[in-house]
Amino acid sequence: MAITIYTVGHSNLNQEEFVELLKKHHISVVIDVRSQPFSSRFPHFNKHELQTCLEKFRIFYNYRGDKLGGRPKNPALYKNQRISYELIGRDKEFIEALNELISLAIEKKIALMCSEKDPIECHRGLLIGRNLKDKGVSVQHILSDGSLESQEDLEKRMMRESPDQLSFFMDDEKLKSAYRRQEEKIMKKLVKKDESYGNREKR
Repeated sequence: MAITIYTVGHSNLNQEEFVELLKKHHISVVIDVRSQPFSSRFPHFNKHELQTCLEKFRIFYNYRGDKLGGRPKNPALYKNQRISYELIGRDKEFIEALNELISLAIEKKIALMCSEKDPIECHRGLLIGRNLKDKGVSVQHILSDGSLESQEDLEKRMMRESPDQLSFFMDDEKLKSAYRRQEEKIMKKLVKKDESYGNREKR
């Protein structure tokens, strides 16, 4: 039996636009995979506000960022003081949470929600989507225009954007290198974001 799990990023959408994306793809359950389910820039996506909104449209909200978030609290999931998607992917709690998603997706149409607009810039694509695909799940990313991008197409896009020096690798190795390169880009952004936040706190 083919199992499909969707993902979506709320980005700078308003609630109506976000709900329309969900309705277009008949999503009945939103799984929030943000480590921190709050947004200072877009407070309508704070946990309570979002849950209240979704309930009006009979869409169930479930927070799982504690086990599926991109910024885990467990220090063992960090390498050289940076988050390691490789270590998270092998973590027992993460694997159990993935299996729970798969079981739920057998009965419900679910979408994993994070904040980033583009799944190639988010752990929902680079970490969760990758590991679900390895388990045989069809992962479909809902883009901001309502179209879908499969995990396979995301990987092809990521490989096209890889530097030319990777061209001598076999496809398997090239894909792994592309994932590592993209993960490194995200980690650098997180560091800059944290530094910027720290500077604002000192003012």
